[in-house]
Amino acid sequence: MAHIDSIDELAEAVTRAWSECGVALKPHMAGDNDGEREGHYILVLLEFFYFFVHMVRRYAMPILGRQGEEKLLSELQPLLIDYAVKICFARFDEDYRRHVSQRLPVGLSERDKYYADGDLNALQPGVQSDRAWIVTMLIKQVTMQSGKPLPNSQITREVINITVDQLIALDLEKRLST
Repeated sequence: MAHIDSIDELAEAVTRAWSECGVALKPHMAGDNDGEREGHYILVLLEFFYFFVHMVRRYAMPILGRQGEEKLLSELQPLLIDYAVKICFARFDEDYRRHVSQRLPVGLSERDKYYADGDLNALQPGVQSDRAWIVTMLIKQVTMQSGKPLPNSQITREVINITVDQLIALDLEKRLST
């Protein structure tokens, strides 16, 4: 198997990427009070979590092959779920955090299927494609989770900028290659 950053280092880097994306979007949450805005913020954080875990899978497959990708995700996913629960649900009681820990793999699976239809490359002007750019799919989900109406140019701009910056900084190809 190719050299990979330690699983802990990879989990920390992926967590840093999705959580920084969520923080950048926090000012854009809808809601009449702090509780509503916090609820939307948690949903947005989780959407970035789902997206970045999917991106690890997408990058791992051609580099590590099916077995390598499955082994990587089987080791990485529990760490990422633990981080997600600690970041998103720290103020909730232990029983609720345990419930969320058990539900997040279902969310990951559902969103993995959703994002699998996305094209990793942005469409070029004049080029037709039956697949949406994966970041466009993320923008739609983040906007819906934020509670803001679609389309929202501020959220669109912020999601593109922060997501692309974090994907570049994360450099999954380098982290997963020899």
